[in-house]
Amino acid sequence: MDMKVNPKIRIKVPGFISSRQNAWFFQRLGEAVEFRADQLIAVPGMYPRYSYFLKTGRVIAGIVNSAENQRLMLSFEDDSLLLEQYQLTGKPCDLYYRAVTDCTAQMISYHDITQAMKSDFSVTLDILNAISDLGAMSLQQRMFETEADATEKVCGQFLDFALVFGEEENGEIVITERLTQDKIGALSGLHRVTVARELKKLREHGLLRVEDGLYRIRSLNALIEYCDSHTGEPH
Repeated sequence: MDMKVNPKIRIKVPGFISSRQNAWFFQRLGEAVEFRADQLIAVPGMYPRYSYFLKTGRVIAGIVNSAENQRLMLSFEDDSLLLEQYQLTGKPCDLYYRAVTDCTAQMISYHDITQAMKSDFSVTLDILNAISDLGAMSLQQRMFETEADATEKVCGQFLDFALVFGEEENGEIVITERLTQDKIGALSGLHRVTVARELKKLREHGLLRVEDGLYRIRSLNALIEYCDSHTGEPH
C-alpha cells in the first residue's frame, strides 16, 4: 500500500532524514524506548521534555472533539521525528499523539538535540525541514477544508483512514476502525445526509463495500481516480 507520494493523502508526514549518515546518527541519539499499540505519547496542554525519533511503527496525531471523535491531523512512520516543535520552543502540545502499532523509538532530551544541532549543520537542516513540513501540511489541510467539495472530503477521509487503519486482505483494503456516518460527518465537516449520499455513490461505483461492520476499499487507485474526476463539482 504505497501512498507516500499521493497528493490526496493530507496527513502523511514526510520522512525528515536527508542522508543515510543522519539516519544512523538519530538511531543512536538519546535512549531507546518502546510504545505499545494504542499508547498515548502526548496530550494537549503538556510540555514535552523529549522528542522522539521513530524507528519502527506508526504514530498518529489529532484532536478529539466533544463527541469523542478523533480527527486525524498527522501520521508518522519510520524515520520520522515527533514533538520536536514543542520541545525546542517550550510551547505546550496542542494535539493527541498515539501509537497505532507497537513502536520503537529513540527518546531525545533537549540537551542532546540542541548539542546535535550545534555539532552538525545538516542535522539542524533536517530538524528545520521537519518543522517546516508540519507547517506546510497544516496550511494544506486548511485549504482542503475550505476548497474541497463533499466527494473530495469523503474520499479524502477514507484515504486517510486507509493509511492509518488499513490492512490488505484479498486484494482489498479493510478499514479496521469501525466508522459510522455520524463519525465520518464529524471528521469531514459534512451533514449526515450528505455523507450518506456520498457513501451511496461510492458503493454504486463499486469502490466501497461494508462487511461485518467494516468498510472495505476495493482499489485505492480507483478511489483516487474517482476523487480526482469529481474535483470541483457542485454537490
